Amino acid sequence: MSSPASFSYSIVDAFTSSPFGGNPAAVVVVDGDLKNTFTDQLMQKIAAEFNLSETAFVTPTDTPGTFGLRWFTPTFEINLCGHATLASGFALSLRPEYVGIETFKFNTMSGELTTRKLQDGSLEMNFPAIVPERVPPTEYSDYEQRVRKAVGGSTQAKIVDILGKDSFLIVVFDVPEDEHMGDWTVKEESLVSRSSFFI
Repeated sequence: MSSPASFSYSIVDAFTSSPFGGNPAAVVVVDGDLKNTFTDQLMQKIAAEFNLSETAFVTPTDTPGTFGLRWFTPTFEINLCGHATLASGFALSLRPEYVGIETFKFNTMSGELTTRKLQDGSLEMNFPAIVPERVPPTEYSDYEQRVRKAVGGSTQAKIVDILGKDSFLIVVFDVPEDEHMGDWTVKEESLVSRSSFFI
């Protein structure tokens, strides 16, 4: 099976109204002949080439407005990513063939997610109902060390709290005003034995 000679993609800055702010994600719509050539290995290589925290691969289904959605970091596939889901909904809303669709449904490893275009042009996204719990005090320092290693020297943000549930990890930061999370370099491999999801 040969790799495609070319394909289109979007780079979307989520959670911001300013260019080059927020949290960037690459979005690739895998349609037409691309469905036959985009293997797991190829998607991983593409994500590594983009070298953003996440690259979303969106595949149209036979049901209008419903898509398959997968997320890859530069080194491995993850089971949930909020900003890349939002970016996918935004990228699809700009494509002429989807102009009349207000709500995009995504079939993912974490269940069905949706984005909906609001009247003001912004997007609303649903998220799985996963109730996190605080990391036990006996394990907190281990988690904190892993998080610090993952973000390395790219931030001076203070860790306020760490919560988790199943394979999910949520880290609450107090971010200095002059920092943007989208500028952080995150080494997910430092967290992969604990979690496949990082905020």
